Amino acid sequence: IHPSIINIYDVCEDKDLNYIVMEYVEGITLKAFEEQNGRLDPGLAVALTAQLASALEHAHSHNIIHCDIKPQNIVLAENMQPKIVDFGISKIVSNETMAFTASVVGSVHYFSPEQAQGLKISAQSDIYSLGIVFYEMLTGHVPFDGSTAVAVARKQVEELPPPLTEYWPAAPAQLQHIIDKSLAKKLDERYQTAAEMRHDLMQAKKQLYPGGEHSGLDDTIPLDASAASAAAASSRHAAGEPSEEPDDEKTLIMRLPSFLTKEVDEDGNEVPGEGPERPEKAPDAESERRGRPARRFASPEPEEEDEGGADGAARPVPDRRKRNKTGFFVRHPRLKKVLMGVLAVFIVLFAGCLYYFNSTTPDLEVPDVNGMPVAEAQKVLEEKGFRVELEESMDKDATPGTVLKMDPLAGTKRKEGAKITLTIARGLKLSPVPEVAGLDLSQAEALLMEKNFKVGKITNSWEDGKPEGIVLKQLPTAGSKLNEGGSVDLVVNRKEASKTELPNLSGMSLSDAKAKLDSLKLKAGQIITVDSSKEKGTVISTNPAAGEALSEGAAVDLRVSNGQGGSTSQGGNDG
Repeated sequence: IHPSIINIYDVCEDKDLNYIVMEYVEGITLKAFEEQNGRLDPGLAVALTAQLASALEHAHSHNIIHCDIKPQNIVLAENMQPKIVDFGISKIVSNETMAFTASVVGSVHYFSPEQAQGLKISAQSDIYSLGIVFYEMLTGHVPFDGSTAVAVARKQVEELPPPLTEYWPAAPAQLQHIIDKSLAKKLDERYQTAAEMRHDLMQAKKQLYPGGEHSGLDDTIPLDASAASAAAASSRHAAGEPSEEPDDEKTLIMRLPSFLTKEVDEDGNEVPGEGPERPEKAPDAESERRGRPARRFASPEPEEEDEGGADGAARPVPDRRKRNKTGFFVRHPRLKKVLMGVLAVFIVLFAGCLYYFNSTTPDLEVPDVNGMPVAEAQKVLEEKGFRVELEESMDKDATPGTVLKMDPLAGTKRKEGAKITLTIARGLKLSPVPEVAGLDLSQAEALLMEKNFKVGKITNSWEDGKPEGIVLKQLPTAGSKLNEGGSVDLVVNRKEASKTELPNLSGMSLSDAKAKLDSLKLKAGQIITVDSSKEKGTVISTNPAAGEALSEGAAVDLRVSNGQGGSTSQGGNDG
């Protein structure tokens, strides 16, 4: 028994009622916990996933594959101990190859590429599903989504998941590595065992969150009290009780489209042929249950086998107590006809109402909300009667939080209640600042430009024993996160230029004063003419005043007489 797997006490049959006696857990499903709390704390997500990987390691060691790992099938007890429930479609691994089928069982947002294609499943299928659960804990999103189950299944087979940084810019590379390896399409690139995945998770927890809230956790003990209280305050969930979940998150037994059922080799390459054999129909729940070998909680009465099959293969014999029972509609054929007629009338009426609604509901023009703040755009569209869905896209030139584009376009006609998808600008991307300390200033500038940063303020400072012109310090420091296009200030090893004392230029002619400034490697600034009885063109005063220490190239303003007399209030050095 593993602490993160629900306990099964008995399997019983009472007349026509089959039931399982199992552990009752007070708590909440991981799905409900995520809906109430949003994206999980990374340390908590790593700790939970490590415990779930340990549970899968235990199940796989007993040759049991769950086949339906998803947040709805994970219950968090009041002490935040996760428990995997609902082994209803699990498989027993034998030495024989599991039969290929064109029907797939599982939850489309969480099942593996091999489940999506109806290929042989293995313990690595559960590892892939756990990788998706981990991705959703870290980002608040599933990696693959679509308008239909088939669209999502196709993405599971063909597309790579968006990087964690798309939803979480500060995502550590170690966690991205775990996601990449657990969600690898090819089996030889995926974790081979749940133990390997658990090992990487424990290493990440020790290195990334050594002193955090969850740092003292191993992979088998309950989690912290603060998280436990959050679960206790939430609605209770009894393991094994039916719960409502959206249609697109329910466990499916579905016919696969042809593009997903092409036969492939171990490397994922297509093999010529007609693909896996398709059964006449997808197995129902009863045939799945009765056709599956007994697990550790075997049925009280094992099934018998009959060797009289057409192909010589053994086949299950129905329970003798149920063999002679006939269906309800077989015994009441007239009632069956009446109900079928009522159903047909209902379908016709429903179709008619739907057609009437579509034909009488007026078309509405989609207003133009491009460039608006998202809240304002959403309000405008909802007041017009449309539903709004939001997507994000990075755009360094757009104002974050404004509408970049619309689908459908502004001005098109749509029915009331139609969905309008708005793409919202997410702003600049955060990137790590490169290390430029120790480089020559020109090298530092080139590296910063290459990484999409700018050189900010440059300050001179001198340190003996270090080459002149190298970067001594940088701000922000190397490795810090900064918006692309941001400025990095540098301190460069350079001596301050020697300063020159400004002489008294009063009484000199303007031309002589300029020549003097030039000889001192200073330059004339503004020439200001003032009323004075002194000879025209004579310097009256300077700014800065005589005696000031000036750096090379500094500008000096000159006040010059116009020779027209009169009294003038003059600052600086008057002659």
